[in-house]
Amino acid sequence: MWFLAGILLFTALAGAAWVLTQIPLPPEAPQAQTTVLYDATGHQLATLQGVENRFPVAIKDVPPVVTAAVVAAED
Repeated sequence: MWFLAGILLFTALAGAAWVLTQIPLPPEAPQAQTTVLYDATGHQLATLQGVENRFPVAIKDVPPVVTAAVVAAED
């Protein structure tokens, strides 16, 4: 009986310690993207880029061969 109570108490304390010591993840760092400057009429004035020239791409615009290569590399 005491053994069962001890196991139950230990499990409750361990569960409480686990819940109370959860550390939140840091926010995801934004990826640097290329900045494009336009004038009032919509014409491009300048392009500012950091180390790499990055633009967001929708998944539908990625060629199937690139998707297959990523999946093959992950397997």
